[in-house]
Amino acid sequence: MRRDLGAADRTVLLTVKRLHPVGGHETLLTAMPAILARFPAAMLWLAGDGEARAPLEAQCRALGIAPHVRFLGRVDNEALARYYIAADAFVLSSRVESWGTVMLESLACGTPVVTTDTVGGREVAAMFPEDVFAVNIGDAERLTHGVIQTLWKGTRASSAASDRLQREFSVDACAWRYLTVYEQAVGSRYAPAR
Repeated sequence: MRRDLGAADRTVLLTVKRLHPVGGHETLLTAMPAILARFPAAMLWLAGDGEARAPLEAQCRALGIAPHVRFLGRVDNEALARYYIAADAFVLSSRVESWGTVMLESLACGTPVVTTDTVGGREVAAMFPEDVFAVNIGDAERLTHGVIQTLWKGTRASSAASDRLQREFSVDACAWRYLTVYEQAVGSRYAPAR
């Protein structure tokens, strides 16, 4: 799979986020030279598109990291799992993230996460402390440290993460949680028989 996606034996970082100002992509790009100093063959895949793409591409050229960064554009959900599985670490450098679905998707594919301490980032890090490294928003130095630590660890997401994701975030588990919320909102007299 890694070979098919053009990674072969390279260290791969992945981020999945629309390319817009609150995405914090410029912080991740700022961190890349120091990451490359430790992992010279590393590459970063940015999945997503948006109005910030041109400035981010210009930042890559200015930092001299353009050969190590692939702008994937919008990736279909069906194909996205292949990128999560192929990556060595998932990095979400957002300034705003209310809930990190992409972090859970990454963990479900076995890929550890480095994230900023947004509301969603803190919540996911608290739920999966072995597999999620949270850093301050906008702090490229701490982001670099988190990525390097995660890559040095060299492990996939834990089986405990997989078990918890299956138990609490499967389609059935989420459907029952929504049903509970709706029952509380409208009263149990409107709830369907189970």
